[in-house]
Amino acid sequence: LTGRQSQHRIVVETVRAINDRLAAGERRVSLVDLIGQSHMCVQPFAMENPALFSRLCSDLRAKRKCMPWLANTPSMNDRILSHPLHVDELVELARNHSENGRSCQVCPWKAARESARAADVVVCDYNHLFNENVRKATLDAMGISLENLILVIDEAHNLPDRIRRGLERRLTPEMVRNAGFEMEEYAGTNVEQGSDSSDSILWALDVLKVLRSQVAVMFRELNQRLNQPQAGGALKSRNPKEKRTEMRIEVSELLDVVKESIALVNQSGVQTKLGGTSKPSSSGKHGLKEFAESLASVSIDVDDSDEDNEKELACTRLAAMLDVLAEWGGDAALVMRFDSKSQSGTVTTHLLDAGVVSGPILEQVRGSVLMSGTLHPPSMYADLLAVPADCKTEHSYDSPFMAKNRPVAIAEDVTTKWSDRGPENTNRIRSHIESIINSTTGHVAVFAPSYAQLNEYVKEHRWRVGRVIFEDSSWSKVQADELLSELENERNSGRKVLVAGVFGGRLSEGIDYHDNLLSAVICIGIPMAPPSVISDALRGYISERFGKGKSWQYASFQPAVNAVM
Repeated sequence: LTGRQSQHRIVVETVRAINDRLAAGERRVSLVDLIGQSHMCVQPFAMENPALFSRLCSDLRAKRKCMPWLANTPSMNDRILSHPLHVDELVELARNHSENGRSCQVCPWKAARESARAADVVVCDYNHLFNENVRKATLDAMGISLENLILVIDEAHNLPDRIRRGLERRLTPEMVRNAGFEMEEYAGTNVEQGSDSSDSILWALDVLKVLRSQVAVMFRELNQRLNQPQAGGALKSRNPKEKRTEMRIEVSELLDVVKESIALVNQSGVQTKLGGTSKPSSSGKHGLKEFAESLASVSIDVDDSDEDNEKELACTRLAAMLDVLAEWGGDAALVMRFDSKSQSGTVTTHLLDAGVVSGPILEQVRGSVLMSGTLHPPSMYADLLAVPADCKTEHSYDSPFMAKNRPVAIAEDVTTKWSDRGPENTNRIRSHIESIINSTTGHVAVFAPSYAQLNEYVKEHRWRVGRVIFEDSSWSKVQADELLSELENERNSGRKVLVAGVFGGRLSEGIDYHDNLLSAVICIGIPMAPPSVISDALRGYISERFGKGKSWQYASFQPAVNAVM
């Protein structure tokens, strides 16, 4: 398991190197490299946004009109298992495949999943195992059980945050309103077609109408509470005159509103009118689970000219929020935050304890290896990920690189502390960067805690180098890979490059700067997360869970230092 696609290449190349060292006649290690379905698709609509792609793909498969999906090509599976392929090689092979002398495109995603059950190694993203919905779909399709898996988790220091972010869900009054519009369109289509599911859809539409008004009231009250003096759970501002923008709220506040809306519809038997006719909604037996399922079932055509940049239907996003509330609503590991920065405000769920997700998985698998160059201290990550204590061992290894080749210098006359920033401090930072650039003949990389600070210290200055390459938050794996080729070409041309990125970004880890492509690295400050109600909640939770002395180290200090390392 890796956190980024760029890390897949290293694994594939390593397995190829292992096979090259095996004696003649020895069985080679087989491997399947797997990424997201849309990124492996050979259909023209593969580049559509994820929500539209998912609907188009599902529709074509349901109607048995996707020819690559229907193709029966045993030779393709044999080819995948005979020699480890990078995922882009697999896609190209599937796009130009021939079976029995006839051209026959194959769905590479399907072929990879079918081959996985017979492979020694499967390379995929964390989500394939630590996202419950993806895990169930993936393992079932592969015919693999957790009990027969040995996990090798690369860059495991990233796993706690990835798991926590995986349960972040957002809700706004506008999302509930839009979900109602989508459900009404979908319900109309269902009624016209005489679908058996129309009763439950009409019931869900009634719930959405009630929920819309209930959520509007809830958000008005939350905005009023936020603006009150000493608002409960509100984050104290650095500036006393500055308006508060966020506060912690109880998960039950939203959960109760949803359940009350469902109960009102079940009790009143609200009638929904569609197509000029009135039909009573189902009542009495439907609850939160059925409401979420009805929302998740909604599928409508999307107007390509729509300027709304949301990648998923509002119904899909609302269903995901309800799933999280249903599963974790009663657990202290889940907290909720309200912030007022959007039009009406936003409520967001946050998971504080990655171990509640990872622990049961690590208990079930045959074995696991969690590794990273910055998994320090190992005991901290064992705590955060709930690694089973009865069969746990920890090992640290010395760096294989010569210490004298990595001198470390710390500038003590500059700071990134907010209150001490200013023109003089910025000029001193730039002077240090210039001195490093002047002291080396090769490329130099500089990293900052945020894009704002990267712009402040680096972008708004003319550097005496052949070229400056700035990372952007929208960079893809392809752009990160292309950077390495650009650095090689520039070095061959005798031009020095300054590469500028952020901690935790595309260029800071998971990318192999081979053959000494970088001669020096500059880190501006350390990426301490800014104060927030969630960081406060996380420290409080860790203090209760692991002891007061570990809250600051686990939640703030150590992750920031490891990001620099």
